[in-house]
Amino acid sequence: ETKLSSILKRNCILEDKLTSQEQANSSLRSEFRSLAQHTKEQMLGACEDMDKMHDDSLAKTQKIAEQESQLERLGRKLQDIEINNKTLADELSQSASVNQKLQSKVETLQNELLQLQVQY
Repeated sequence: ETKLSSILKRNCILEDKLTSQEQANSSLRSEFRSLAQHTKEQMLGACEDMDKMHDDSLAKTQKIAEQESQLERLGRKLQDIEINNKTLADELSQSASVNQKLQSKVETLQNELLQLQVQY
């Protein structure tokens, strides 16, 4: 019963972690899309400005490169979070399976105990 309680607690912790990872994942996806849109707009602006003012276009190109680097870092971070989400989901599934087996064993033992009590 202590083992079952421990597994149930771990299951709750894993569910909380999964929820937290999903929230972080959602937030990063939103930030990723926002940065992608922002970068796209700046790239278009940089192309137009290049014809007008060479110096301004160099500054904007540098800023775009920094944003693309940030976007790549966010993309890698998002991949890491998705891997963590899958790992947590797998652990949660395994925990649920163990919980189910333990619950079945508990029920079997309870039935055996009832039978013994009836006999005595």
